[in-house]
Amino acid sequence: MLRQLGPCLASNKRDRSIAFLDAPIDSPQEAAAFDALFGDTTNRCMQNFVSATLVRAWVRGVVAEGLFKDAMRDWPDGTVPAIEEPESIASIHDFARCYVAQDFAAARGLIEETRLGDKSELARMRELAPTFGPCMPQGSQIALKPMNIRMALAEALYHATRNPGAARLPGQSD
Repeated sequence: MLRQLGPCLASNKRDRSIAFLDAPIDSPQEAAAFDALFGDTTNRCMQNFVSATLVRAWVRGVVAEGLFKDAMRDWPDGTVPAIEEPESIASIHDFARCYVAQDFAAARGLIEETRLGDKSELARMRELAPTFGPCMPQGSQIALKPMNIRMALAEALYHATRNPGAARLPGQSD
């Protein structure tokens, strides 16, 4: 269901989806935006489900993935976003912003070339894992789940590509 949910919400409830991702994580604004996405008595994106328990972070990720894929249709070929790396890595979202800033193409490839929960996703994660080091908090043992990595990367990619006017050539300074 999650595979279809993000693109459906991105297409059919675009403004509400953007408001949801613009809201600070775990804030009252996020809760209100989440309720706005799913508060209607009928929601065609939920297909035949009468009710479902959804992990809000995963919904953020699949919505971001849907919006990111839409944004890439208008993205200038051969360019990357100008994204600022976080000063420190304190959350999975900081990790994702750092990774997207360092290797936009690898993060983009993961999202565009693999399917959520698929064997190809796990294989790609294993390929990319050795490159995660510079974006991991130093001196900590961390276990990351592929689903959480994908969701955080999708959101970082979406936020990085919201402004096609900020595109630059790889290796070009701001």
